[in-house]
Amino acid sequence: MFNAKRFKCARIAAHIEADTMARNVGVSLATLQKWEQGEGVPTLLQITKSVAFINVAIARTSWQATSSEVSLEQLSPTCAVASLDSDEVELIADYRRMPRQSRIILRGMIRDITAAQKVTSR
Repeated sequence: MFNAKRFKCARIAAHIEADTMARNVGVSLATLQKWEQGEGVPTLLQITKSVAFINVAIARTSWQATSSEVSLEQLSPTCAVASLDSDEVELIADYRRMPRQSRIILRGMIRDITAAQKVTSR
């Protein structure tokens, strides 16, 4: 199911203007705005193009802000999902580029590290 809020938040978090996104996906700005307002739904091909464009934008963005944190809430009140610093954003981008098997291994390693930290902090 298409989630208009997440779609818009992903575009904003990647620092992509709506008109730029619309042009790269091959739709009008009005169409993109309808998607983001939940008044329309993109096709699977349009979603695929959007995701590909957002991932390219994330990979090319330095994510350097005036402070060390990038707050989605500051970018847009509709995107008050999380506050990520540049290291966290880079980690997420790296994770998304990993093959599935590597992601599974990494998640296991993170669980092991987290469990070990809980034991040593007692």
